[in-house]
Amino acid sequence: DSNNVSRSENREIAVFWEEEVRQYMAAISSDDAIRDEAL
Repeated sequence: DSNNVSRSENREIAVFWEEEVRQYMAAISSDDAIRDEAL
Protein backbone atom coordinates (compact mmCIF):
# COMPACT_ATOMS: atom_id res chain seq x y z
CA ASP A 1 0.00 0.00 0.00
CA SER A 2 1.74 3.13 -1.23
CA ASN A 3 -0.34 5.28 1.12
CA ASN A 4 1.27 3.65 4.16
CA VAL A 5 4.73 4.21 2.68
CA SER A 6 4.18 7.92 2.11
CA ARG A 7 2.71 8.32 5.59
CA SER A 8 5.77 6.79 7.27
CA GLU A 9 8.05 8.89 5.06
CA ASN A 10 6.20 12.04 6.09
CA ARG A 11 6.61 11.07 9.75
CA GLU A 12 10.38 10.62 9.26
CA ILE A 13 10.61 14.00 7.53
CA ALA A 14 8.62 15.64 10.34
CA VAL A 15 10.95 14.14 12.96
CA PHE A 16 13.98 15.30 10.96
CA TRP A 17 12.70 18.88 10.70
CA GLU A 18 11.71 18.93 14.38
CA GLU A 19 15.33 18.10 15.24
CA GLU A 20 16.65 20.74 12.81
CA VAL A 21 14.38 23.41 14.28
CA ARG A 22 15.32 22.42 17.84
CA GLN A 23 19.05 22.77 17.04
CA TYR A 24 18.38 26.07 15.24
CA MET A 25 16.45 27.49 18.18
CA ALA A 26 19.17 26.33 20.60
CA ALA A 27 21.81 28.07 18.48
CA ILE A 28 19.78 31.29 18.40
CA SER A 29 19.15 31.28 22.16
CA SER A 30 22.85 30.68 22.89
CA ASP A 31 23.77 33.49 20.46
CA ASP A 32 21.38 35.81 22.32
CA ALA A 33 22.92 34.83 25.66
CA ILE A 34 26.43 35.57 24.36
CA ARG A 35 25.27 38.88 22.88
CA ASP A 36 23.64 39.91 26.18
CA GLU A 37 26.85 39.10 28.08
CA ALA A 38 28.90 41.12 25.59
CA LEU A 39 26.70 44.16 26.19
